Amino acid sequence: MSQCMYQYPPDARRSSHEGMKNHSPRTASSPKFLDALSQFRSPKPMLLDDTMFTQLTHLEVLSPRSLEVSSFGIEHLHRLTHVACPFVGTTDSTVRLCHILDKSPRLEVLVLLARAYIFPQCNMSLEKGGMIRDMRVVMKSVTYRNWHKAVEEWEGEETWEVAKRIVRWRRVTRARPFDYPPGVGGM
Repeated sequence: MSQCMYQYPPDARRSSHEGMKNHSPRTASSPKFLDALSQFRSPKPMLLDDTMFTQLTHLEVLSPRSLEVSSFGIEHLHRLTHVACPFVGTTDSTVRLCHILDKSPRLEVLVLLARAYIFPQCNMSLEKGGMIRDMRVVMKSVTYRNWHKAVEEWEGEETWEVAKRIVRWRRVTRARPFDYPPGVGGM
């Protein structure tokens, strides 16, 4: 079960979606936030008509600002267990991440990729701001164009395996979201 908590910073730009306009700050434990989140509907994507996409288990979203526009119906891909996407820390992208986490119970890991120069702000925003508190979320700082080069940084392990190991460690040790096992660090 996702524990997605979101609170607008006082000076943040409000979402452009009608269902999210003019709402006061709230968290997912707030009925008003849950109501606003339930009004957020992403269209069922046409790609669901293609068997290839309905069987998809691993997805990498490459466009840095893609989640500001739409969740792309990721939550409708019921076999999806692994997602990696760029994260820029905006209000709109956080609302969509909450939606994806809440509506994707089979999702095992969500790797959020942040450019090295904004990683500290994104990580602090999520961890300290309490916007998303879900053990499945793993932050990764990237300094290269192809995030698969992370294999070299993780001693030859595949990115998905490291992320799953982090999530598993959090569950076993009852660690908090955004805690990392010894030797892995804040990725």
